[in-house]
Amino acid sequence: MTPTGRGWFQRLAGDSLRTQYQFAVVVVISSLVLTALISAVSVVWANNVLGEQSERATELTQANSEIRQDMTDAETSLRGYGLSGRDTALEMFIYAMSWLPEGQADLRRLASGHPELEQSVERQDAAITTWLREYAEVRVDRGEADGARDALFLRGDRLFERFREANADVDEGIERVVREIEADSRNVVLAALAVVVLVPLLAVATIAAALGRLGRSLIRALGNIAKVLERLRGGDTTARAEVAGPVEIRQIASGLNQLTEENQRASEVEADVSSFLQSIERFRTDVVSTVSHELRTPLTSVIGYLELLQDQLRDALDADQQAMMDVIRRNLDRLNELTTNLLVLARAEETDFEIEPVDLRTLAAEVATDVRLMAAGRGITVRTMQSASPVIVLGDRSQLVRAARNLVTNAVKFSKPGGTVELRVVQEGGQGVLEVVDEGIGIPTADLSSLGARFYRASNAMKAEIAGTGLGIRIVQTILDRHDGSLSVESIEDQGTTATIRLPASGAVATASAHRD
Repeated sequence: MTPTGRGWFQRLAGDSLRTQYQFAVVVVISSLVLTALISAVSVVWANNVLGEQSERATELTQANSEIRQDMTDAETSLRGYGLSGRDTALEMFIYAMSWLPEGQADLRRLASGHPELEQSVERQDAAITTWLREYAEVRVDRGEADGARDALFLRGDRLFERFREANADVDEGIERVVREIEADSRNVVLAALAVVVLVPLLAVATIAAALGRLGRSLIRALGNIAKVLERLRGGDTTARAEVAGPVEIRQIASGLNQLTEENQRASEVEADVSSFLQSIERFRTDVVSTVSHELRTPLTSVIGYLELLQDQLRDALDADQQAMMDVIRRNLDRLNELTTNLLVLARAEETDFEIEPVDLRTLAAEVATDVRLMAAGRGITVRTMQSASPVIVLGDRSQLVRAARNLVTNAVKFSKPGGTVELRVVQEGGQGVLEVVDEGIGIPTADLSSLGARFYRASNAMKAEIAGTGLGIRIVQTILDRHDGSLSVESIEDQGTTATIRLPASGAVATASAHRD
């Protein structure tokens, strides 16, 4: 080869075969590093995409299931209310309605980008709105029904059947989206595999073109690796490269074998983890479904019929029989409250929060309005005492309302007839503070350290036979923990209790307010 005919490799590396070989080693090692890096990035990218797609499919199914559950709870509660006419039967309806808008918003967000599914979701939302307007609101206003099959019940059944059909259509749409996701996932896997295969092939082709003088042994070894890559691309996971030839080629073969084995083990582990997570999800769904359908629905029905029975036999029962009926009712209410609180606690622990600025003054006023009717029945006054300027915190409004309502409901429950419950809102430094102060039975000092433990109730509350499940404070603490907040309780037995919520104030809002002042 004349000097003028030398290729770019010889001009760069020189005429010496030793120099050419040394440069070839550098090229091979660099190619190995680049190939490993690109392959690793491709695998990570594929895993991330698959995880996101799988998570979206799970979230879609869960969101529609929660909407179905909330609507079932609401319909069951309204039926119990229609049969009994008692306001207590509406508790589950109120809880379900507090969760329903959030579930609808989640489903709409997750369905975005899938036109057919979006249309199904819109039809479901329309069916829910029609059921609320033409049945639920009318039932709440009308109260107790004339009979178990009055016209309003029949209308409610028809409208709820429309919702079930719309919900089933959404499930079918979700199944179509899941199939699309599965197809996309296969494409992602193929793309990642193509990168893992094509990048080494490209590196091999480049090196072979530039280093054709490395000899037949080098070409034969590279050909063996290429065949293994083809087999891997064809789905043969048992394919392994022969570790032979020059040192650099042996390194490539060993790296490819190791990568193949690690990918195979990773696939097996991923399959096991995916199967395990699916089993856990199925178990959790089964538990929630069992509690909802096999326990709460019969409980609501039993409570409703017990109330009817009490009303019909009130004059026929003697004192002992009436006392037994009251014991049955108290225990049914307690069991109903327990199942409700368990589900609320589970949702507080698992549900993703929607963070937004929340004014604690508005929140306190809303909660006070919600509980005044219940408090008035015992002659208890609920009032608010608020800061003149906004007290803004960042958090999930519905969850913070639930936490505050639990504390205020407890304060009313444990207050003495004719007492006062006060909600105080202030800002102290970088914290928004909400205090709930009552003049009730208080909490013994020995019991304060155990507050917040699941199912724990103060000794004097149990002695006074005040109904409760011991989960209310636990729910509050769970919500506040997820908001980086805190709950403190100060109490003197027989004098009253002060429960204090502290949440980080919104820095930007606080700074702006200070500037305006």
